[in-house]
Amino acid sequence: MKFILCLLILSCCFANDDTFSVILNGFNPNGSTKQGTFGIAEKEKLIVKAAKVLGVPDGFDDPYAKNQIVQVAYYGDTPPKYYTEEDIKEIEAAGKGTPRYALIAAKFIKRRLELTKASGVNLGGGSYGALIGRYLIENNLENLAAEGKIKKWLTLEGVVCGAWAAGLAADEDIRKFVEEVLELDISDPKTMHHQWVNENIHNPHTATDCEYFKDILIGHYISSNDKLNEQLLTLATNRPNDGVLLVDDMYLHDVAPQSRFRGRMPAKVIGNTTHLSASKDDIFLQNIVSFVRGTRRVTIKLLQGKASQFDEDEYWYGDAEVVFQAKVFSPYIKEKWNVEKEIALVNRENHTAKVIKFGKNRNSKAIESTLFDWFVNPEEKSLKLELWAEEVDWDDMYKIEEDIMNPYEDLGKTQIEIPLDFRGKKLFQAKSEKWGVSIVVEIDDYASSK
Repeated sequence: MKFILCLLILSCCFANDDTFSVILNGFNPNGSTKQGTFGIAEKEKLIVKAAKVLGVPDGFDDPYAKNQIVQVAYYGDTPPKYYTEEDIKEIEAAGKGTPRYALIAAKFIKRRLELTKASGVNLGGGSYGALIGRYLIENNLENLAAEGKIKKWLTLEGVVCGAWAAGLAADEDIRKFVEEVLELDISDPKTMHHQWVNENIHNPHTATDCEYFKDILIGHYISSNDKLNEQLLTLATNRPNDGVLLVDDMYLHDVAPQSRFRGRMPAKVIGNTTHLSASKDDIFLQNIVSFVRGTRRVTIKLLQGKASQFDEDEYWYGDAEVVFQAKVFSPYIKEKWNVEKEIALVNRENHTAKVIKFGKNRNSKAIESTLFDWFVNPEEKSLKLELWAEEVDWDDMYKIEEDIMNPYEDLGKTQIEIPLDFRGKKLFQAKSEKWGVSIVVEIDDYASSK
């Protein structure tokens, strides 16, 4: 499936009769020096096709439609005709990079709200577009957040907390080489790294106490397959990533209690995609559909685990390190769309699963690992879990160095089905011959507020 289908889904599911959707696209290495008009609807052929297929108004051609979907051009050097002299001064004062683009996006949204008389807007941010959206919200640009105009914020493998790699732009020697020798503008990465987010959005960059988020439904899609760019980011950081961004950079780790929508942390789901493969992945698109279409938020967590009957010489190696892993499948998506791939994955290979240490007695240990925290389609009656475990003896990223000749021992797998015919929390058990886990499932129905 091509990226067009992603936009088809966004246009279909984000739009309703009284709310329009604005898409903030990702980073362009040459964007900061791009010529042309900014702050206008961008003529994006993929959005045009999406609008035609689904009958959803295209904001480029129909700026007055309340339920339009539109992509805003935040790159450029020429202000739009609707700007006042004060608008131009504010854009010039914003400087370069993220603050400039966020203010351009905010003024565009404000203009569209005036034209359409719509009640609000949904923000969709891919990659760099996610950070632009966060800056817009937390800094209450054009008073949009304070007035409750922003209804949803969906980030797709987004630069939510800043980008680790952008931190290289903060190094003075690297900056001089890039700007003076290569003659490239790095103003965007300079407003994208962790320290910049700490100083201009929130410190620490992984958290927020922004009051406006309490009225905004947030979802984070996280890609976690590092098989991209020859795994250079893995070699440089030794941390889970998607080949471009660290997993830790793609979601808010902590939201202050008073800032949580319905009192809960943002929804998030981890997919087995790279930064460049997600938009072509069937399940990536299905997860977008589920988020914006579903009303039931399903959270699946491993609570406790017990493992035994595996080969670990405690005299030489000490505690046994075990990784419990899982795939989550949607029977509805398989039946409806003939897509068999898992909708979520937590595993050892992508290093998104936790290492649990077991001593000699192999007593039950707390795990506290979230496997799935996302919305499901209204037609979904159950989810299928495929669980397996491995004992780890050698893994660089997990910092385990015991037996390089036999790095992993397979401890077996099992499957269970989780019915979705209840509300609240329910406990489930899963086990194989060598291990067992306790699983808590919570179903929260957002029908009254989505």
